[in-house]
Amino acid sequence: MMNAYQPGELIFVQGQASECVYLIESGEIELLESTDDMRTIRIAKLIKGDLLGEMALIDERPRAFTARAVTETTVSIVSREQFVKLMFRDPAEGLRYLGAFFERLRSTTKAPGTQGSKETEKEAEKTYSAHIRIMPLTNTAKKAISEDGMIVTRFPFRVGREPPEGKSRLSSNDLGMPDTEPYQVSREHFSIEVDAEGVILYDRGSLHGTIVNGNQIGGDRVIGSVRLQPGGNEIIAGEADSPFRFSVQVTLG
Repeated sequence: MMNAYQPGELIFVQGQASECVYLIESGEIELLESTDDMRTIRIAKLIKGDLLGEMALIDERPRAFTARAVTETTVSIVSREQFVKLMFRDPAEGLRYLGAFFERLRSTTKAPGTQGSKETEKEAEKTYSAHIRIMPLTNTAKKAISEDGMIVTRFPFRVGREPPEGKSRLSSNDLGMPDTEPYQVSREHFSIEVDAEGVILYDRGSLHGTIVNGNQIGGDRVIGSVRLQPGGNEIIAGEADSPFRFSVQVTLG
């Protein structure tokens, strides 16, 4: 089921029963928390491809936050009952929901907040300001990214295979790459993140791994990671002969 919201419209409110999970198809949504001293704090902003209210898949606790549309927004909605049926009817598709949930949980746990404690603010100050541009190196890569490249503005930046027409898009990818059998790109392939030491690339447990500056990480569904160097980095999604080749330009501030 699809729903549309106008700027300022509430999707759900703090304390409301959790009955479904949302996938943002377009637009932006902010998460708000009401504090004991009657203040309202924005704790996150979500965009296309993000999951919203994902704890509804796991438990029946009330919503911990209020969700409000920032721009014109459309979302796909899946109830807990629909999710349970999906797990029996199409386990592979159901596991993608869980994969998106746990990846979101991991990135949320690591991410420094903007409204947290003094310790959190100090940790945020340690995080690098990174300017990252992804450039295609092959004609196949240009089907996913234009020749001018793509500037990464939010982290983690998640890359994976674009699902086939009619299949769920709950793979939590910021960049979907069209691929055909035999696949080089996995549904959840790699991500780029920024931490207190610079920029890091994670293989998200892909089948064929990711080659970074000539060295393979991940593969065979094993997660791996490597630091990206300032300047240019060659990234290959898949095996050495994969046509999904990119240059990732890193500038640290």
